[in-house]
Amino acid sequence: MSQWVRVDDWDTGIHYSGQWVDNQINTGSGDGTDETYLQDAFQGTGHYMNPVDSSPSNLSFAFNGSAVALYGMFAALNASGDPIPSWECFIDGESIAANRAFGQFPWQSYCEKDGLDDGPHTLTANIRYENFDIRNATATAEFWLDFIQYIPSASAITSLLPSLPYFFVDSTDPRLQYQGDWESFGTANMTLAANASFFLDFSGQSAKHEHERITNYHRTPAARIE
Repeated sequence: MSQWVRVDDWDTGIHYSGQWVDNQINTGSGDGTDETYLQDAFQGTGHYMNPVDSSPSNLSFAFNGSAVALYGMFAALNASGDPIPSWECFIDGESIAANRAFGQFPWQSYCEKDGLDDGPHTLTANIRYENFDIRNATATAEFWLDFIQYIPSASAITSLLPSLPYFFVDSTDPRLQYQGDWESFGTANMTLAANASFFLDFSGQSAKHEHERITNYHRTPAARIE
């Protein structure tokens, strides 16, 4: 079974260049803005672009594995016509398809690629604001990065263990056992039942589940897990 490893945006393995601002909730780190976006972010951290011109910002991440994905949120509040970001992702210098990551942290993929030859690869991303003019921009639509996920090579997992990596278990993983009334909801599983539950057997030091309470669902409030 393939096992995803999650890498936080503050991990030293991710290299940034350009117009980035790092932000960490409730620590005084970063510039202290936009904590609303970080409430649901992995580890309560995020990087976002704070452009002063149209020059691109970049990130890169080297890994050993067979699949990789870049996650975050594009805050597309752009009714006034202010600049919005565009991005392009590459694996080993070859461009891959980009997704439109609207919504809230987390669970939105800017780009992803599976089926890679199992071995060393480098993910890079270039982000820019086209036609940016700071004299006219009033509310730039923000490009946020939350984390990177990848499927490591079997040989690489052993080398990761001393650093206690974060392993990600998707809601469709057969190791998750559900009880009660659950249904598929996009990329997650959702329940409307008060007594519904799920179980996961694992070896490790701790575990955390990611969920979202949906209050505007057309039937009744619901909870979903990723």
